[in-house]
Formats: sequence, structure tokens, C-alpha cells
Amino acid sequence: MANAKLVIGVLMVAGAALIISVPAILLLGLQPPMQSFGGAENLKPTVNITMYANELPTKFGWGLSSDNVTSPGPTLRFKVGDVVGMTVHNEGKVPHAFAIVSGLDNPKVLFNSQVATINDPIQPGGTKSGVFKVTDAGSFNYICTVTGHSEIGMYGDVVISK
Repeated sequence: MANAKLVIGVLMVAGAALIISVPAILLLGLQPPMQSFGGAENLKPTVNITMYANELPTKFGWGLSSDNVTSPGPTLRFKVGDVVGMTVHNEGKVPHAFAIVSGLDNPKVLFNSQVATINDPIQPGGTKSGVFKVTDAGSFNYICTVTGHSEIGMYGDVVISK
């Protein structure tokens, strides 16, 4: 009986915390802070990009607005030295993630640019942000790092100039 009362007490406290925190988040627009990647700690973004991840009828895609998602996604352009503030909104029905990679074949994450991971993806309706510094010029790609998503169209080009 004592255990049942303890469980009920814990549930009541957790419920009260949820009742207070959800309206505060919605009303005050509270969001988790941006994560810093690739030596970008304490740097303010010089470029801010917002990407939208979504599923299309036969493919997955990316867009710079929620009403213009394509596969492949739009080309992103940066300059060496840019500190990028990247925000990714998941407008779809399945988890997604973002990273700039070396190429579509055997991709390796560059600039520590990964926003979300396969183990901690952006859930449907969710948003995650990060900051990373671009350090090398060249032509690269960005992908959804969730297994299988880049193969069905969730990628785009990245061009970095000196």
C-alpha cells in the first residue's frame, strides 16, 4: 500500500511539472540553445540557414521553406570561415537528421556539421539547431543521416568558396 501511495505521489508531481512546463514553452517560445560544433564554441553565426525536412509522395526532400521541399534539395553556398547557424525543422512524419558530408558514396561528416543523429534524430514536428565553422573550400553534399533517407532523395549540394 505504501508503494502505491509513493507511485501516485511521483506521478502527481511529474504531471504538475508537465502541466506547468508545456504552456511555458508554448507561450514563451522557449527553445533549447543551439549546439556548437567544429570549434564554433562561443562564436556567433555569420550565416543563418533554416532547412525543412519532409517526405514527398515518392521521395524524401529538403527545402528552404516548408512549402518548397524538393529532391534533391536546394544548393547551399558558404565561404571558408563562415560560422553557420543551422536550424532544421522536421515537417514530416518520420525522424530526420542533417549533416554536410564528403559525398554521397561512403559519406563522412564534415565540419562537425551534424544536427541530430540517427540515435537522437529530429522527431516529427520537432526542431534542432547547431553552429559549426566551415573550414575547407570545395563541392560537398548534405544529407539526412537517418539510414536509407539519402538514398531516396534526401540530399543536396554544398558549394564552399574561398
